[in-house]
Amino acid sequence: MIGFLHALSVLACWLNDLTILYSLALSLLAIASWYFQHKACEASCIYLRYTPTDGWTVSFDGNEYFVVQIRPTTMVGRMLTVLHFSAENGHSTLVIFKDAMAANDYRRLIVALKISGYSQG
Repeated sequence: MIGFLHALSVLACWLNDLTILYSLALSLLAIASWYFQHKACEASCIYLRYTPTDGWTVSFDGNEYFVVQIRPTTMVGRMLTVLHFSAENGHSTLVIFKDAMAANDYRRLIVALKISGYSQG
């Protein structure tokens, strides 16, 4: 989704009445913004998994997983999932777009949330 919005901003740079120099400068700025956003997302990945023994767990570094409770305000959709969960340090919200995961992984997430009775969507 973020990549799509950046692509639209580059397109908007060229579909206006600015000079070529300004359009090029704004396009480069939008591309640089996408690049740094992409790198920041890679560095701050959140890992979510379900195991029969621990239930839902979350990791912020990929190594240590913390048990969380999925809140009933979680909303599941075909294109977007808004996951509310509680941990020892408070409540958090995680927005998951369909294109942020492999298609099978997103489908499994939706099924797991619906089967466990946590979805409103």
